[in-house]
Parts: sequence; C-alpha cells; structure tokens
Amino acid sequence: MSVGRQWVRRLALLLAAGLVVQVPGLVGVGVSGASAAAPTPSYSVQLSIDPSTCVATVTATWSGAKVNSVDLTVTDLTNTSTPANAQESVSGHSGTVSYPFPLNPLPAGTVTNSVDPHYFNAAASFNSAQNLTAGATTNYAVEAPCYLGTLGVV
Repeated sequence: MSVGRQWVRRLALLLAAGLVVQVPGLVGVGVSGASAAAPTPSYSVQLSIDPSTCVATVTATWSGAKVNSVDLTVTDLTNTSTPANAQESVSGHSGTVSYPFPLNPLPAGTVTNSVDPHYFNAAASFNSAQNLTAGATTNYAVEAPCYLGTLGVV
C-alpha cells in the first residue's frame, strides 16, 4: 500500500472517531465576511399632556434603522382643527426625540368630564436619507382640559 493511501486511511479513521483536524492554512476559511443579520427596525410614539400647563409632549423612539428626521404630529380628535406639526433633524440607528406642543386651556367653567372632553392623539413619521418613511401612531387617546386650534369649530 502506498504512503498516500496510508495517510488517507488514517485521516478517515481520525475523522470517523470525531476528532477535528485543523490544517493551519485552512483555519478560518469560509467565515471571512460573515455577519449577523440586521436588527428588525422598531418605531413607537408616545403622547403625554400636562393638564396644568396644557403642553402636549410627543416622544418618538426608533431602533434598528438609520433615521435622518422625524415628523411629529398632535391632533385634537374632538374638533376639526388642523393638527400641529413639527420636524426634528436627528441621526443614528436608534434614538429618542421629544417635542412640546402648546395647547390652549379650556375656558373657566367648561365641563371636561363626559360632557365636553377633548381627546388627543399623536403620530410620528421616521424619515431616512433614501426617502423611506416608517410611521407610528398612538393607539390610545389622551383626555385633557385643553384644545388645539379654535373653540369656535367643535
């Protein structure tokens, strides 16, 4: 039996026994450039209203995506006023941005519980450099003794 065949048989026996053979020139072959999968992007928006100052704060949060700007909106769901909008420049693959929207306090003597409550909602659009947009909207309404726009339109 030739020397070459003897080595092939020995190598086959070692491999069959479950031993790992590392050849110095081949270590790492096939793993160069391998990377983990990109994270799944997530987007959220929160709305809070301070009833004593009638300031609505919209907070937008993102992760796993490059965002260049965020368009924030607060809407008075009780009347037909135009929503208030703001755009904030941001950078990074994750972050949080907040914007305060001033609201108007309801006039003294206005009943806000069950008779004339004003409900608000918030939305955010997350914009990338490639003009791709993802959005998030609050899935709840916040009640406050405030209003957006004018009260003449109810």
